[in-house]
Amino acid sequence: MVKLKDDAFMGHIIQNRLFEPLFKIFEAQKSRNNLINSALLELFEFLRQENLKKLISHVVDNYASYFEGVAYVDTFRLLTVKNEQNKELQNGFSTNTVSESVSFPSFPSLLFYFFLFPLWI
Repeated sequence: MVKLKDDAFMGHIIQNRLFEPLFKIFEAQKSRNNLINSALLELFEFLRQENLKKLISHVVDNYASYFEGVAYVDTFRLLTVKNEQNKELQNGFSTNTVSESVSFPSFPSLLFYFFLFPLWI
């Protein structure tokens, strides 16, 4: 269902904290190498690769304590890095608007250049 990338569905996951039971299972299975552990790691790797920003932020902000000690895979470290990158990009774009960074010539000046420029050539 996460593959759908539906904002309403992601909002439902976040609002109802549906990742919490998954992290509890992951914590119980942390020291084992089994199918449950692999499936959960694959889910979190998918979030990172697809850059599902809302879910990444939710996971890192709310469940970091569950994966702080996991060192046998890079999934959670990379998920944290991706979250930091997303926040930096969001902060960078929010401070620089189009009107501040780009100035467009006014309409009359465009007409002037359009009609008079061929006469100068």
